[in-house]
Amino acid sequence: MRKHLLLMALLVALPSKAQSDFIVALLDPVLKEKSNSVLLYENTLIDIPNQNSITIRTQRKMMVLNKAGMSDLKAFVHYDDSRKVKVAEAIVYDALGKEIERFRRKDFLDMSAVDGGTLYSDDRVMVMNYSPKSYPFSVEFVFEVVSDNTAFIPPWYLHTSYYSSIKNKSLEIRYQQELELRNKVHDPDGVMNITEQPGLFKIAVEQIPSIEPEPYGPILEEMVPNVKFAMTRFNLEGIRGEAGDWSAFGAWEYENLLKGLDELPDDTRQKIAQLIADAPSEKEKVKRIYQYVQDNTRYISVQLGIGGLRPYPASEVQEMGYGDCKGLTNYTMALLKLAGIKAYYAEVYAGPEKRDIDPEFASIQGNHVILNVPLEEEEIWLECTSQTMPFNFLGDFTDDRNVLLLTPEGGIMKRTPKYSEADNVLVTKGESYLAADGGLQGAVSMSATGIQYDSRQGIERLDMEDKIKMYKRYWGYINNLSLQDIQVENNRDSIQFSEDMKVAVRDYGSFAGDKMIVPLNSFNRYTNSPKRDKDRQQDVVRDRGFLDIDEFVLHLPEGYKIESVPNDISEKTTYGIYETSVEVSEDGGIVTFRRKFQLNQGKYPAAEYNAYRSFIRKVARGDNQKMVLIPN
Repeated sequence: MRKHLLLMALLVALPSKAQSDFIVALLDPVLKEKSNSVLLYENTLIDIPNQNSITIRTQRKMMVLNKAGMSDLKAFVHYDDSRKVKVAEAIVYDALGKEIERFRRKDFLDMSAVDGGTLYSDDRVMVMNYSPKSYPFSVEFVFEVVSDNTAFIPPWYLHTSYYSSIKNKSLEIRYQQELELRNKVHDPDGVMNITEQPGLFKIAVEQIPSIEPEPYGPILEEMVPNVKFAMTRFNLEGIRGEAGDWSAFGAWEYENLLKGLDELPDDTRQKIAQLIADAPSEKEKVKRIYQYVQDNTRYISVQLGIGGLRPYPASEVQEMGYGDCKGLTNYTMALLKLAGIKAYYAEVYAGPEKRDIDPEFASIQGNHVILNVPLEEEEIWLECTSQTMPFNFLGDFTDDRNVLLLTPEGGIMKRTPKYSEADNVLVTKGESYLAADGGLQGAVSMSATGIQYDSRQGIERLDMEDKIKMYKRYWGYINNLSLQDIQVENNRDSIQFSEDMKVAVRDYGSFAGDKMIVPLNSFNRYTNSPKRDKDRQQDVVRDRGFLDIDEFVLHLPEGYKIESVPNDISEKTTYGIYETSVEVSEDGGIVTFRRKFQLNQGKYPAAEYNAYRSFIRKVARGDNQKMVLIPN
């Protein structure tokens, strides 16, 4: 009680300049719980008075509770040739709400917003460069950006990061009614207070606790409440458009972003004709042209043109020998056109986490472009930015998700190929000899297909030192491991990656008295066991499944015999299959351990998390089984 009274007295005695919003002691404890930061206040005002004008003004007050909350500050603003920063200012407060530093526009760092892999870009960012001396602290900042481009209105997300709570957050969009603002609301629990009337759309929320990531949970953007926006009548770099559905939007994009950019010189036409002259099929023609693109171009990011959306003409890519995803995809499409083969530019959200272009809401979406080639016998998909990707293989960068095809007739929604468990196979085999001192020597071979191919084929490009480091990380559960004669083969035609090597392990077998304890699963143990979660909130998501098939043959040392081996295991669930068996030769000198582990792709309700976890833990325990040897 005395401490409480003393604290109140101190607060009353604060100078009048202290801002009560930023006093940590006055913050609701619920908002601090499991939080690295607290969004005290955010108001975004978007004004669209006509088809050629948009102003976005954001005022934000953020309290950073600890070092981990620094990434939530987001005290920066992007701009380029079509987006101008009119206002940029910030004030920093200490834990008692006293102002300690003020930033005006000239104090912000102004730098390129792209990495070294981008050749051309007008995208820049203004950043508040502040290093705190202590935590907590707060920042109040205001940014205002104006643009002529009304084609893209940023979506609104309740949470933009984990471990960040919200005291007050709002959005207001004012627009000319004739332009028609469209929206799609995702708010399953009804936390948003929405006001919608002609020319006005408002969202308000308050007192929202932070959220935590959960093992195997969905991606944040698809999990949290959000609203997408788009204008039916819009402007992009002086080009007006009108589209309320994907067909119309795709037609506008094709007409204004792609049409007329596929012209190539006559010598290229002749070269392609010679290249495919003896091709026995349309598929072979596509394959040869794809290889030609891989052999003669390279990827460099280019973020110029109409909103960064229009590709460079095919003739310029041909001349320069490089391009970004847009330019290289358009170039490949142009080469296929010379061969009389139709292909379609496909917009997609790329990345290892699957994210769909929303089929129910037409707007500027996606962050990458690939190529769709709909042959009569099969549909081909091409990743045109990679010089090493196999033909008609997308890997985990763009697999199994909705994409938008741009055609002269309009936009068409399609889905990229899904790689099933039976596609994503890793076969591991080993034959080893165990010594009486517990040491092990032998050979290991692996063969991977599908997504497992995709995750391993990069090993080919590592030098020997890095290969050894990689394998030691991969088999991190094996101490005292040494490797020799590492050989890898990347068969891009069969889309199969093979690895062979010699191995030696000191003290592979451990001793308990005169007994030797020997792990049976030598070279493919599943060690990623999920943590306990008593209050699971999120669905369990396994984006991709896989199948591992293993066989390890172990020759026992002279002078030892088997005392015990584990029983066989057979677990079949909704989540996957786990089977092991142990076979002992007639003379007792050779033990063969066989394993099949299939983990299924799937989405399961939060209530099934413990059952899912139980299955994975059984796999981890099964993979750690050991046999016991005793002296003869």
